[in-house]
Amino acid sequence: MRDFPVQLSPLTLSEISRDRLSELDVVILAGLTNLSREHGEVIRAFVEAGGGLWICPPSDPELAREFSLASPLGQLLPARELKLIEGRSGLPASAPYDHAITGFWNTGKAGTLSSFFSDTYWEMAPAEGAETVLALNNGAPLFLGQSSAAGRIFLSALPLDGSWSQLPLSPQFVPLVQRTLQWLNGSVESLAAVSPGEGWRVRVPAINVGRPFYAQTPWSEGAAQLAGQVEFQSGQAILAYTDTRALGRYQLYLDPEASPVGSFGVNLVPYETDLRPVSSQQLEDILGSSLINRNDSEQTQKSLADRMLGALPDLWVILVTLILLTGAVELTHAQRYSRTER
Repeated sequence: MRDFPVQLSPLTLSEISRDRLSELDVVILAGLTNLSREHGEVIRAFVEAGGGLWICPPSDPELAREFSLASPLGQLLPARELKLIEGRSGLPASAPYDHAITGFWNTGKAGTLSSFFSDTYWEMAPAEGAETVLALNNGAPLFLGQSSAAGRIFLSALPLDGSWSQLPLSPQFVPLVQRTLQWLNGSVESLAAVSPGEGWRVRVPAINVGRPFYAQTPWSEGAAQLAGQVEFQSGQAILAYTDTRALGRYQLYLDPEASPVGSFGVNLVPYETDLRPVSSQQLEDILGSSLINRNDSEQTQKSLADRMLGALPDLWVILVTLILLTGAVELTHAQRYSRTER
């Protein structure tokens, strides 16, 4: 057990504290329904500092329904709505998959994730920023993933036992759990998205408090430069970086010669770079009367242009007229210059 790559530490509710969670990489809440608000705040701080959180529903359908109606985790869930679905069996969707966790199964060499069925599950409406890790073939998400500050959250529509599905009996269950844990602790790369001017931070081992850290930024020309010191915040060692004025990729190091301890990308928010055309109704909602006046002016100009074009003959009439004129000129010149001189 000591040599197993995943070390488990069972926790009771009384043990959920900032100090205790600071010793862990990932917390799995398997079937809890009586989490207090104080515990929720401790878990939220754990995630924001770089921890991973895995949430599973209770195996008892009544408790699962109770959780879905009044979740003790509130906005920490990557789903806006939870609804218990019973007696509607379905198979997981087949590859290809878009998420880093399930992308491992895209080649088919590792087997398939679509070999188990579920007859009970949470129907989940993804929250803004949440990604579907795996869905049923009817499109209902089975797993949702979301980055929150420096941490990550994974929400399962199924318990980890076999009460709702055949997943624990699937040969892909163990590798799926391992890849999920790796994604939650940051071993599976998932580039965080940050807006310009927004800070980013990651939790590092407590021994690094006060140690300098280095950043490789879009303007550092490929070299990691000294960027600050690891701080002690809320009982944890936090590496915080705030100079995100330039768009591009950032990598943070405790040792510029070693692997990065965190990376993120700075980009404009999606709606600012959306190239889809805006409808007239959307423009009217944004610009109001100014759009109406502009439209009136454009309509006036368009009407004038239409009248001018309408006064002209059709294109085929113009072409036929030009052809006849050209033929007449050529015939005249041919007769004139073909006369026999005396």
